[in-house]
Amino acid sequence: MATNASVTLRRNRIHLKKREALEVPPRLVELRRTLESTLPRVRIEALLTQVNRWCDFPQVFRHPGERAPRMPHFFTTLLAALIAHGTNLGLATMAPSVEERMTADHLQEMSQWCIREETLKAANTFLVDYLRSVPLSAVWGDGTAASSDRQRFSLQASSLLGSLSPRYFGYDDRAVTVYTHVADHHSVFHTQVIACAVREATYVLDGLLDNDTILRPKEHFVDQHGYTDQLFGLCHLLGYSLMPRLTVSKQPLDKLDRTKHYGPLDAVFHGTVDLALIREQWDQLVRVAASLRHRTAPAQGHSVFQLTGCKFLTITLTP
Repeated sequence: MATNASVTLRRNRIHLKKREALEVPPRLVELRRTLESTLPRVRIEALLTQVNRWCDFPQVFRHPGERAPRMPHFFTTLLAALIAHGTNLGLATMAPSVEERMTADHLQEMSQWCIREETLKAANTFLVDYLRSVPLSAVWGDGTAASSDRQRFSLQASSLLGSLSPRYFGYDDRAVTVYTHVADHHSVFHTQVIACAVREATYVLDGLLDNDTILRPKEHFVDQHGYTDQLFGLCHLLGYSLMPRLTVSKQPLDKLDRTKHYGPLDAVFHGTVDLALIREQWDQLVRVAASLRHRTAPAQGHSVFQLTGCKFLTITLTP
Protein backbone atom coordinates (compact mmCIF):
# COMPACT_ATOMS: atom_id res chain seq x y z
CA MET A 1 0.00 0.00 0.00
CA ALA A 2 2.88 2.40 0.72
CA THR A 3 4.13 2.12 -2.87
CA ASN A 4 0.68 2.39 -4.50
CA ALA A 5 0.48 5.60 -6.54
CA SER A 6 -3.31 5.62 -6.72
CA VAL A 7 -4.67 4.88 -3.24
CA THR A 8 -3.67 5.27 0.38
CA LEU A 9 -4.90 3.87 3.69
CA ARG A 10 -6.14 6.28 6.39
CA ARG A 11 -7.94 5.07 9.53
CA ASN A 12 -8.45 1.66 7.97
CA ARG A 13 -10.24 3.16 4.96
CA ILE A 14 -9.00 3.34 1.37
CA HIS A 15 -8.78 6.86 -0.13
CA LEU A 16 -7.84 7.89 -3.65
CA LYS A 17 -4.63 9.90 -3.90
CA LYS A 18 -5.74 11.58 -7.12
CA ARG A 19 -9.10 12.59 -8.52
CA GLU A 20 -10.43 10.48 -11.38
CA ALA A 21 -10.88 13.60 -13.51
CA LEU A 22 -8.01 14.99 -15.51
CA GLU A 23 -5.92 17.70 -13.94
CA VAL A 24 -7.07 21.18 -14.96
CA PRO A 25 -4.22 23.53 -15.97
CA PRO A 26 -3.97 26.75 -13.91
CA ARG A 27 -4.47 28.87 -17.04
CA LEU A 28 -7.79 27.14 -17.70
CA VAL A 29 -8.91 27.72 -14.10
CA GLU A 30 -8.13 31.43 -14.47
CA LEU A 31 -10.01 31.57 -17.78
CA ARG A 32 -13.08 29.99 -16.18
CA ARG A 33 -13.02 32.54 -13.37
CA THR A 34 -12.77 35.37 -15.89
CA LEU A 35 -15.75 34.09 -17.87
CA GLU A 36 -17.86 33.52 -14.76
CA SER A 37 -17.20 37.07 -13.55
CA THR A 38 -17.98 38.52 -16.99
CA LEU A 39 -21.20 36.64 -17.69
CA PRO A 40 -23.86 37.58 -15.14
CA ARG A 41 -26.47 35.18 -13.85
CA VAL A 42 -29.79 35.59 -15.68
CA ARG A 43 -33.25 34.66 -14.46
CA ILE A 44 -35.06 32.26 -16.76
CA GLU A 45 -37.97 34.62 -17.44
CA ALA A 46 -35.54 37.42 -18.33
CA LEU A 47 -33.75 35.05 -20.71
CA LEU A 48 -36.99 34.10 -22.47
CA THR A 49 -37.98 37.76 -22.73
CA GLN A 50 -34.64 38.58 -24.37
CA VAL A 51 -34.97 35.69 -26.82
CA ASN A 52 -38.45 36.95 -27.66
CA ARG A 53 -36.98 40.34 -28.59
CA TRP A 54 -34.50 38.62 -30.89
CA CYS A 55 -36.79 36.29 -32.82
CA ASP A 56 -40.42 36.61 -31.59
CA PHE A 57 -40.84 32.87 -31.02
CA PRO A 58 -44.23 33.19 -29.18
CA GLN A 59 -45.92 33.88 -32.52
CA VAL A 60 -46.11 30.13 -33.22
CA PHE A 61 -48.34 29.63 -30.16
CA ARG A 62 -51.15 31.72 -31.65
CA HIS A 63 -53.91 30.30 -33.79
CA PRO A 64 -53.47 30.72 -37.58
CA GLY A 65 -54.92 33.99 -38.86
CA GLU A 66 -55.07 35.52 -35.41
CA ARG A 67 -53.88 39.12 -35.59
CA ALA A 68 -53.76 39.68 -31.84
CA PRO A 69 -53.82 37.18 -28.97
CA ARG A 70 -57.21 36.70 -27.33
CA MET A 71 -55.97 36.22 -23.79
CA PRO A 72 -54.99 39.22 -21.65
CA HIS A 73 -51.30 39.37 -20.69
CA PHE A 74 -50.68 36.75 -23.38
CA PHE A 75 -46.88 36.86 -23.33
CA THR A 76 -46.57 36.81 -19.54
CA THR A 77 -49.06 33.97 -19.23
CA LEU A 78 -47.32 32.00 -21.98
CA LEU A 79 -43.89 32.37 -20.36
CA ALA A 80 -45.27 31.37 -16.97
CA ALA A 81 -46.91 28.27 -18.43
CA LEU A 82 -43.76 27.29 -20.36
CA ILE A 83 -41.61 27.68 -17.24
CA ALA A 84 -44.12 25.73 -15.13
CA HIS A 85 -44.06 22.79 -17.55
CA GLY A 86 -40.38 22.99 -18.46
CA THR A 87 -39.12 23.02 -14.88
CA ASN A 88 -41.75 20.65 -13.43
CA LEU A 89 -42.77 23.45 -11.09
CA GLY A 90 -46.45 22.94 -11.83
CA LEU A 91 -49.20 25.42 -12.69
CA ALA A 92 -50.56 25.83 -9.15
CA THR A 93 -47.10 26.62 -7.76
CA MET A 94 -46.21 28.92 -10.65
CA ALA A 95 -49.31 31.13 -10.53
CA PRO A 96 -48.48 33.04 -7.27
CA SER A 97 -44.96 33.74 -8.57
CA VAL A 98 -46.17 35.96 -11.43
CA GLU A 99 -46.45 39.70 -10.80
CA GLU A 100 -49.74 40.13 -12.69
CA ARG A 101 -52.81 38.73 -11.00
CA MET A 102 -52.84 35.27 -12.41
CA THR A 103 -54.45 32.06 -11.30
CA ALA A 104 -53.74 28.45 -12.05
CA ASP A 105 -56.88 28.46 -14.22
CA HIS A 106 -55.28 31.08 -16.50
CA LEU A 107 -52.19 28.92 -16.90
CA GLN A 108 -54.32 25.84 -17.45
CA GLU A 109 -56.27 27.60 -20.20
CA MET A 110 -53.03 28.69 -21.86
CA SER A 111 -51.71 25.14 -21.68
CA GLN A 112 -54.82 23.65 -23.25
CA TRP A 113 -55.23 26.17 -26.07
CA CYS A 114 -51.70 27.13 -27.03
CA ILE A 115 -49.12 24.69 -25.64
CA ARG A 116 -49.62 21.59 -27.73
CA GLU A 117 -47.23 19.12 -29.29
CA GLU A 118 -47.37 20.79 -32.70
CA THR A 119 -46.85 24.30 -31.32
CA LEU A 120 -43.95 23.19 -29.13
CA LYS A 121 -42.34 21.52 -32.13
CA ALA A 122 -42.87 24.66 -34.24
CA ALA A 123 -41.36 26.85 -31.52
CA ASN A 124 -38.34 24.57 -31.19
CA THR A 125 -37.86 24.65 -34.97
CA PHE A 126 -38.08 28.44 -34.86
CA LEU A 127 -35.39 28.66 -32.17
CA VAL A 128 -33.06 26.11 -33.80
CA ASP A 129 -33.24 27.98 -37.11
CA TYR A 130 -32.51 31.28 -35.39
CA LEU A 131 -29.55 29.83 -33.49
CA ARG A 132 -28.15 28.48 -36.76
CA SER A 133 -28.21 32.04 -38.17
CA VAL A 134 -26.13 33.41 -35.28
CA PRO A 135 -22.48 33.61 -36.46
CA LEU A 136 -21.15 32.42 -33.09
CA SER A 137 -22.87 29.04 -33.47
CA ALA A 138 -20.61 28.21 -36.43
CA VAL A 139 -17.68 28.00 -34.01
CA TRP A 140 -19.02 24.67 -32.72
CA GLY A 141 -20.30 23.25 -36.01
CA ASP A 142 -22.24 23.79 -39.21
CA GLY A 143 -25.17 21.49 -38.43
CA THR A 144 -23.99 18.58 -40.61
CA ALA A 145 -23.19 16.34 -37.63
CA ALA A 146 -25.51 15.25 -34.83
CA SER A 147 -25.81 12.74 -32.02
CA SER A 148 -28.60 11.18 -29.99
CA ASP A 149 -28.68 9.76 -26.48
CA ARG A 150 -31.09 9.06 -23.66
CA GLN A 151 -31.87 10.42 -20.22
CA ARG A 152 -34.00 8.52 -17.74
CA PHE A 153 -36.44 10.19 -15.33
CA SER A 154 -38.51 8.65 -12.55
CA LEU A 155 -42.27 9.04 -12.65
CA GLN A 156 -44.46 10.34 -9.86
CA ALA A 157 -47.73 9.39 -11.59
CA SER A 158 -48.99 6.47 -13.63
CA SER A 159 -48.08 6.44 -17.33
CA LEU A 160 -48.45 3.99 -20.20
CA LEU A 161 -44.81 4.56 -21.10
CA GLY A 162 -43.58 4.00 -17.55
CA SER A 163 -41.53 0.87 -16.97
CA LEU A 164 -39.17 -0.54 -14.38
CA SER A 165 -35.49 0.34 -14.63
CA PRO A 166 -33.80 -1.56 -11.78
CA ARG A 167 -30.31 -0.43 -12.70
CA TYR A 168 -31.12 3.24 -12.14
CA PHE A 169 -34.27 3.39 -9.97
CA GLY A 170 -34.54 0.04 -8.20
CA TYR A 171 -37.41 -2.41 -8.41
CA ASP A 172 -40.18 -0.12 -7.14
CA ASP A 173 -40.13 3.15 -9.10
CA ARG A 174 -41.12 3.41 -12.74
CA ALA A 175 -39.35 5.66 -15.20
CA VAL A 176 -39.37 6.91 -18.79
CA THR A 177 -36.60 7.69 -21.24
CA VAL A 178 -36.27 11.07 -22.94
CA TYR A 179 -34.41 10.52 -26.21
CA THR A 180 -32.90 13.69 -27.68
CA HIS A 181 -31.15 14.54 -30.94
CA VAL A 182 -28.52 17.28 -30.63
CA ALA A 183 -26.74 19.05 -33.49
CA ASP A 184 -23.02 19.75 -33.40
CA HIS A 185 -23.63 23.40 -32.46
CA HIS A 186 -25.56 22.27 -29.35
CA SER A 187 -29.17 22.81 -30.44
CA VAL A 188 -31.75 20.11 -29.67
CA PHE A 189 -33.78 19.56 -32.84
CA HIS A 190 -35.82 16.55 -31.70
CA THR A 191 -37.05 15.15 -28.39
CA GLN A 192 -39.12 12.04 -27.83
CA VAL A 193 -40.40 10.29 -24.71
CA ILE A 194 -40.12 6.50 -24.94
CA ALA A 195 -40.25 3.54 -22.60
CA CYS A 196 -37.09 2.44 -20.80
CA ALA A 197 -37.42 -1.15 -21.93
CA VAL A 198 -37.22 -0.58 -25.70
CA ARG A 199 -33.98 -0.34 -27.64
CA GLU A 200 -33.02 3.23 -28.52
CA ALA A 201 -31.95 2.32 -32.04
CA THR A 202 -35.63 2.05 -32.97
CA TYR A 203 -36.00 5.81 -32.56
CA VAL A 204 -32.77 7.11 -34.10
CA LEU A 205 -34.29 7.65 -37.54
CA ASP A 206 -37.36 9.40 -36.08
CA GLY A 207 -35.31 12.42 -35.08
CA LEU A 208 -33.39 12.54 -38.36
CA LEU A 209 -36.42 12.20 -40.63
CA ASP A 210 -38.95 14.20 -38.60
CA ASN A 211 -36.74 17.26 -38.81
CA ASP A 212 -38.35 20.52 -40.00
CA THR A 213 -35.37 22.73 -39.17
CA ILE A 214 -32.79 24.06 -41.62
CA LEU A 215 -30.26 21.60 -40.19
CA ARG A 216 -29.30 18.75 -42.50
CA PRO A 217 -27.17 16.27 -40.55
CA LYS A 218 -25.07 13.89 -42.61
CA GLU A 219 -23.18 12.13 -39.82
CA HIS A 220 -24.96 10.80 -36.76
CA PHE A 221 -23.23 9.50 -33.64
CA VAL A 222 -24.83 7.00 -31.25
CA ASP A 223 -23.71 4.65 -28.50
CA GLN A 224 -24.01 0.89 -28.63
CA HIS A 225 -27.69 0.96 -27.63
CA GLY A 226 -28.44 3.17 -30.63
CA TYR A 227 -27.07 0.71 -33.17
CA THR A 228 -28.45 -2.31 -35.02
CA ASP A 229 -27.51 -3.89 -38.35
CA GLN A 230 -30.91 -2.90 -39.73
CA LEU A 231 -30.38 0.73 -38.76
CA PHE A 232 -26.93 0.74 -40.36
CA GLY A 233 -28.42 -0.37 -43.69
CA LEU A 234 -31.34 2.08 -43.54
CA CYS A 235 -29.10 5.03 -42.71
CA HIS A 236 -26.93 4.23 -45.71
CA LEU A 237 -29.96 4.08 -48.01
CA LEU A 238 -31.29 7.39 -46.62
CA GLY A 239 -28.00 9.23 -47.04
CA TYR A 240 -26.81 9.29 -43.43
CA SER A 241 -23.49 8.05 -42.12
CA LEU A 242 -24.15 6.20 -38.86
CA MET A 243 -21.21 6.53 -36.47
CA PRO A 244 -21.81 4.10 -33.56
CA ARG A 245 -19.45 3.63 -30.65
CA LEU A 246 -19.02 -0.13 -30.60
CA THR A 247 -17.09 -2.62 -28.54
CA VAL A 248 -15.37 -4.34 -31.44
CA SER A 249 -14.58 -7.47 -29.44
CA LYS A 250 -18.30 -8.01 -28.76
CA GLN A 251 -19.73 -6.85 -32.09
CA PRO A 252 -19.54 -9.40 -34.96
CA LEU A 253 -18.57 -7.77 -38.26
CA ASP A 254 -18.77 -9.07 -41.83
CA LYS A 255 -16.61 -8.37 -44.86
CA LEU A 256 -17.58 -8.27 -48.52
CA ASP A 257 -14.89 -10.59 -49.84
CA ARG A 258 -13.86 -13.64 -47.82
CA THR A 259 -10.56 -13.88 -49.70
CA LYS A 260 -9.33 -10.47 -48.55
CA HIS A 261 -7.35 -10.09 -45.36
CA TYR A 262 -7.04 -7.03 -43.13
CA GLY A 263 -4.23 -8.00 -40.81
CA PRO A 264 -5.11 -7.78 -37.08
CA LEU A 265 -8.70 -6.84 -37.97
CA ASP A 266 -9.36 -10.34 -39.31
CA ALA A 267 -10.07 -11.39 -35.73
CA VAL A 268 -13.28 -9.29 -35.59
CA PHE A 269 -14.74 -10.56 -38.89
CA HIS A 270 -17.04 -13.55 -38.43
CA GLY A 271 -18.85 -13.81 -41.76
CA THR A 272 -19.30 -12.57 -45.32
CA VAL A 273 -22.08 -10.41 -46.72
CA ASP A 274 -24.30 -12.15 -49.27
CA LEU A 275 -24.29 -9.63 -52.15
CA ALA A 276 -26.62 -11.76 -54.28
CA LEU A 277 -29.27 -11.58 -51.58
CA ILE A 278 -28.94 -7.79 -51.42
CA ARG A 279 -29.51 -7.57 -55.18
CA GLU A 280 -32.56 -9.80 -54.85
CA GLN A 281 -34.13 -7.62 -52.14
CA TRP A 282 -32.95 -4.26 -53.49
CA ASP A 283 -36.38 -3.07 -54.72
CA GLN A 284 -37.95 -3.78 -51.33
CA LEU A 285 -35.16 -1.91 -49.55
CA VAL A 286 -35.60 1.13 -51.79
CA ARG A 287 -39.37 1.14 -51.18
CA VAL A 288 -38.77 1.13 -47.42
CA ALA A 289 -36.29 4.01 -47.68
CA ALA A 290 -38.68 6.02 -49.86
CA SER A 291 -41.57 5.48 -47.43
CA LEU A 292 -39.45 6.67 -44.52
CA ARG A 293 -38.04 9.65 -46.42
CA HIS A 294 -41.51 10.89 -47.44
CA ARG A 295 -42.92 10.22 -43.94
CA THR A 296 -45.67 7.95 -45.19
CA ALA A 297 -44.76 5.57 -42.36
CA PRO A 298 -43.02 6.20 -39.02
CA ALA A 299 -39.52 4.85 -38.62
CA GLN A 300 -40.32 3.04 -35.36
CA GLY A 301 -43.53 1.52 -36.80
CA HIS A 302 -41.92 -1.12 -39.00
CA SER A 303 -41.45 -4.79 -38.33
CA VAL A 304 -38.17 -6.33 -39.37
CA PHE A 305 -37.23 -9.89 -40.17
CA GLN A 306 -33.72 -10.95 -41.05
CA LEU A 307 -32.85 -12.82 -44.21
CA THR A 308 -30.44 -15.69 -43.75
CA GLY A 309 -26.82 -14.81 -44.49
CA CYS A 310 -27.45 -11.11 -45.16
CA LYS A 311 -26.97 -8.08 -42.96
CA PHE A 312 -29.41 -6.03 -45.05
CA LEU A 313 -32.96 -6.83 -44.10
CA THR A 314 -36.34 -6.90 -45.74
CA ILE A 315 -38.71 -4.62 -43.85
CA THR A 316 -42.49 -4.67 -43.88
CA LEU A 317 -44.17 -1.37 -42.97
CA THR A 318 -47.28 -1.31 -40.85
CA PRO A 319 -50.15 0.99 -41.94
